[in-house]
Amino acid sequence: MFLNKKELSDLTGVKTKKKQVEWLSENKYRFTLNVVGWPKVLVREVESKLLSPAHRKKSVKIKEPNFDGINGR
Repeated sequence: MFLNKKELSDLTGVKTKKKQVEWLSENKYRFTLNVVGWPKVLVREVESKLLSPAHRKKSVKIKEPNFDGINGR
């Protein structure tokens, strides 16, 4: 099954097909284009990318704020 247009827009953060293709290419997602040029991405592709050990290593770790600055330390 493929991502629908909303899911693809949510994944890429953009709505135009040109920008979606650019984002998918830059982030090394495998996709194909349909007859009118919209990218088609398998749900399995997204799941495998987001669940891969390489992706987990890139995840941003949230750091606690430095409260020392607030207390004048």
